[in-house]
Amino acid sequence: LFELVEHAWASSQASASLIRYITLPDVGECLLYSTQVDMGLILSMIFNAATSVRTIRRQARRLSESLELVPEETDSPAAETLPSRPTDLVRPKGWDEAVQKLEALTSNERGADASIPVRPEREKDVVYTAYTCLWLPADPTLELLDDLAEGLAVWIEDIAAENAWNVDDLTIFPDYVLVSLRAPEDILPDDAIMHLMDETARLSEDYFPEATNDGPFWTDGYYMVSPPRDLSDREIARFITYQRQAQLG
Repeated sequence: LFELVEHAWASSQASASLIRYITLPDVGECLLYSTQVDMGLILSMIFNAATSVRTIRRQARRLSESLELVPEETDSPAAETLPSRPTDLVRPKGWDEAVQKLEALTSNERGADASIPVRPEREKDVVYTAYTCLWLPADPTLELLDDLAEGLAVWIEDIAAENAWNVDDLTIFPDYVLVSLRAPEDILPDDAIMHLMDETARLSEDYFPEATNDGPFWTDGYYMVSPPRDLSDREIARFITYQRQAQLG
């Protein structure tokens, strides 16, 4: 995509923006919209080929406006405040034996009850893809605190465990969820993130119905970067601003 954008600008006579039909492997025909924004940046977006130009321009305008609303940060990167765990943990001596004993004990306690899910084993030769993702409550007034925050953290860990995914870092902030996840590379990041969002939304509606207000629990969009890294305060603020603007239509 980067090469396509670079080539499109190199061959274009336009000075402000351009639209090109492009073909992506395993995706098909798409529309590339690329435009110059403030701070010397070029904003490029990919849409379904059937998307109207009016919709494309409206989305581009919202995003460019959100970039302008957030001031430049000086010395407050999220890396200074957000804890981060190493991706390659070293197991303590005797770990495997202890886990085997615990699994055997748990199996005996369960007996023949097949309704209790067992965590699938992580395959040794499977390549994992890692990324950091962030999403927001659909209700701007909802704060993810106390029992709700604790529940979300437990559910995300459990959902990841059920799918043999690894949660390397997880923080529930009052106004957003931030998680670093590793999943097999044949699992699309979109599928993994949407599964986490859908399942936590369902559980939240079951256990905390007063928090849903009879509407969607999460916004439609999310923010994802790969490889995983700490997100800056400015990145987070930009995304939140864009999502809230999109909700207003």
